[in-house]
Parts: sequence; C-alpha cells; structure tokens
Amino acid sequence: TPPSSPDLLSSPFYVGARRPRATGDEYAALLDEVVTSARARYGPSLLIDFCNLPHAALDAAFAAHRGSMPCYSDDVQGIGAVVLAGVLAAARATRAALADHTFLFVGEGPAGVRAAELVAECVARGSGGKATVVDARAKVWLADGRGLITRARAREPGFPDFALPYAHDAPCATGLAAAVRAVKPTVLVGVCGGRGGRSSFSREVVCEMAASNDRPIIMALSTPAEVTAADAYEWTGGRALFASAGPATPALTLSDGTSRRPGAAHTGFIFPGLGFGTVASRSTRLRDEAAIAAAEAVAACVTDADLDAGSMFPPLSSLGAVAARVACAVAKRQYDGGSATELPRPADLGKHLEAVAYRPAYRRYR
Repeated sequence: TPPSSPDLLSSPFYVGARRPRATGDEYAALLDEVVTSARARYGPSLLIDFCNLPHAALDAAFAAHRGSMPCYSDDVQGIGAVVLAGVLAAARATRAALADHTFLFVGEGPAGVRAAELVAECVARGSGGKATVVDARAKVWLADGRGLITRARAREPGFPDFALPYAHDAPCATGLAAAVRAVKPTVLVGVCGGRGGRSSFSREVVCEMAASNDRPIIMALSTPAEVTAADAYEWTGGRALFASAGPATPALTLSDGTSRRPGAAHTGFIFPGLGFGTVASRSTRLRDEAAIAAAEAVAACVTDADLDAGSMFPPLSSLGAVAARVACAVAKRQYDGGSATELPRPADLGKHLEAVAYRPAYRRYR
C-alpha cells in the first residue's frame, strides 16, 4: 500500500501508486482479497506472516483466515512463545512449574494480552484437564501507566475489551511498584512498545521483584527496553534471570566481580523454525500447540551454564541449531495433530527437514 507520509508520497523517487493509503473497510477488503487470492493460487498450506498490522486488522485477518490456512504474527504467537520459552527454561533455576508462576504483563496495548493468552493456553494444556484457560488466567495480570488493571477499572468508559479477561478482582494499586507489591509476580514482562523507555522498570519495581523471589524473571521486550540488563542484575544482587528483545548484549561484570550474560528474548528463536516445520510438513493450520512446541524446543536448548549466567535463552550464535530443533518439534506436533499433509509421514523428521532445508550458496568471484 502507499506510504502514509505525504512527503514520501510526493517524492520523485517513489514509484508506487500516488494516492492515500487505504484504511477502514477499503483496507480490510484489500487485505482479504490478497490473502484469498494467494490461498487460491498456492493452496491451503501457504503460510502467511501478518507483520505490523494494526490491532483491529490483525484480529480480523486471523478470525477470517486462521481456520483455513497457516497464519502467523509475532504479535499473536511470537511474543507469547518467547515468554513461554524463557519461563520453561528457567524452571531448572526457579524450581517452579509453569502453573506455579504469577505473570505481570506491563503495557498499554494488546501485545501483553496476546502473549498472556498463549501462556494461559499452555498452563491449561499442561494441567491434564485439571484447569481450564479461564482458571489459568487467574494467575496472569496486566498493568499499564496507571497501575494494576482490576475489575473496578474495567467498568470505566473506554476500557479495552481485549483486557477484560485479565481484569481481576483486587484492590486499586496505583503505579507499577504498587502493582508488583500487590500481585507479587514471579515473572515481569514489559511490552510497552515505543512508549516504555528505561524508566518503566524503576529501581523500586525491580527491588520489589527481588524481595519476593529468589530468582526473579524479568523480560524487557520493548524498544527501548524497560530496564537495562546491568541495572536488573545489580538491583537484584545478580539473582535475576533477565532478557531483552534487542540485539545481543555482551557479558557484564557486576560490582561484586561476578559476570552475567543477558539473554535475547528474540522472536528469531521462534519463527524460522516454526515456519520451516509448518511449511515442510505442508500443514494447513497453525494452531497454538505448534507455538507451544516451538517454545518447548527453545527452552530445551538452554543449558545450565546459560542459567548460571543469568540468561533464560541460548546465545544468538546458536540460532541455526535452535531453529532446526524448533522445526523438528513443530513438524512432529503438526503431524500428531493432523494438520500436516506432506504424506507419507517421514520416518525420521530430522533427516527429512535437513534434506529439504534451503541453503544459500553464493558464487565466489575471488
């Protein structure tokens, strides 16, 4: 679609359609036409990544097409799978199962709710039928710039519908530090987007996390991050398991002389393998269980040495090996769930994926 900037639209270097960008019903109709046409041309196993769509358009696209073809978005599956991977990996350090954790997602938009839904789904699936998604949501909380989101706030005009399942009954807690004191989360996740900044997780907030947890889990997934790795480690006495969504951060030496390696909570650990496993198995759906399988595979790649260094994720240098493991786990889950149409099912999924993997080879001129 055309750029939204008038300067770009009038630039002599712009070669696209010189008209305003489509919005509203026109945009929705155009998106639906493109996706429907692509599916008709390439078949129901075509995987589409809905990248950077507005909230309403993304929800509408998934509602319309997720039941007939594989649909992916970092906002829908990626961030939630990254959070899951980190917490599952941290289990060896925290000695707590996923269902034992209390989550606090901090942010203004729907990103935290989408991640929370995948977490709740995973908890419910892992309970062996003892808990529903509704039960699992009780241990997942939301906070924004005003503080804890509660049932009382849900009665206010303009309260977003997407946050309603996580507006629990609780006393008012104004400010993030008060919210942390009230909920006592074991996992603090920042999804503030561009509005967060490094003041979001203040020293008081991080110290509150450290006061109620031996190994507090802190994920600063915004750009800029809600808190720096150095501050998160220093303010928790080196006990934090920390990750941010930015580029890999070098190992840090703390004031007590110990070293820590911040983790990279990057959706690059999820989508390459998730996409490859889905495409290679020619799956016609991409359900939550595939994203959960991807998270479990990433968590399995985290070593005790990673955890000892204060990280919940493998180093980014191992991205290729992690993607291969994720792809194998996702393909297995797709075959087990009946979504895969690449038949007969390969006897050895790992070898099959290795055989069909694309490896770019470039001609050497010197």
